[in-house]
Amino acid sequence: MVGEKHTRTTGLVTSPRGAIELDRIDELRVFVAVADGGSLSAAARALRVSVNQVSRKLARLEQRVHQSLITRTTRRMKLTSEGERLLARCRRILDEVQAAELEAAGVDRPIGKLKLAIPTLLTHFGLLAELARLRETYPDLAVELLVGDEPIELMATGCDLVVTAVRPADSGLTMIKLGRLKPVLAAHRAYLARAGTPTSPEELKDHVCLRFESDEAQTHWQLQGPGRRRRKVRVGGGFSANDSRVLFDALLSGVGIGVVTEPELRGRVELNRVLPGYRFTTFDLFALYHPRQSALMRTRLAIDLLRRCVVSAERS
Repeated sequence: MVGEKHTRTTGLVTSPRGAIELDRIDELRVFVAVADGGSLSAAARALRVSVNQVSRKLARLEQRVHQSLITRTTRRMKLTSEGERLLARCRRILDEVQAAELEAAGVDRPIGKLKLAIPTLLTHFGLLAELARLRETYPDLAVELLVGDEPIELMATGCDLVVTAVRPADSGLTMIKLGRLKPVLAAHRAYLARAGTPTSPEELKDHVCLRFESDEAQTHWQLQGPGRRRRKVRVGGGFSANDSRVLFDALLSGVGIGVVTEPELRGRVELNRVLPGYRFTTFDLFALYHPRQSALMRTRLAIDLLRRCVVSAERS
């Protein structure tokens, strides 16, 4: 065709401006439906078409991108690594197409699935209640959470937003600061009755400190004391985990001294502040998203929601 440009990396036919031809959209919808349903028949039921139609459109897409997107066995279907990469991009494309259709029709409401990757501690900030209210207001909006403390690749997972405390290298993503958190030290009364209460940061080396385990062992904590002076102190070992949920449960079980935020302490009469004149080093939380996502109403709603949760935690 005159004026077409073929892109090997995605295999999608584009115009000079990069707009995907409308007759390719159905193939993308079929591919996403197969990935979501796990089979051709499930995709056919979801799309209300025949299995043969699904099979033909999927084959045409694979031929166009010069890649196998799905491996097929007698029992199940699984995305290839190329399929995983294309799936995240397809979801964004279909979301934008649907958003454009709704805008043209004068409909102003969030659509599709809001997929968020968040650190565990955010679940203690009233996030789930906020999401419940969001779905009450917009019942057609689906919500999916990826919860964990390991770094998440936004592009690879197809997330709308990733919340992180780490400033990424220049990646072409938009980054918005949600707020700043000021964690403190705390322990269960039972632990303090058993092991004693430290009166200076130096005494932490003689206690069981609930340390976050990552690529490097956490042997020291950065504390901020009177006059905002920072001190790096050695902490005692014996217990560590790579999941803050586990560390919080260990704190509640009286295993040792842990790092918590004020919302996590709220209403926990069994927990006592430790070294109240000191705080754990403050850190910022950021929302990362692709610039194209900013046009979607669900992205804007999610940013406002997350900011409310973090600001509420800041002020508590």
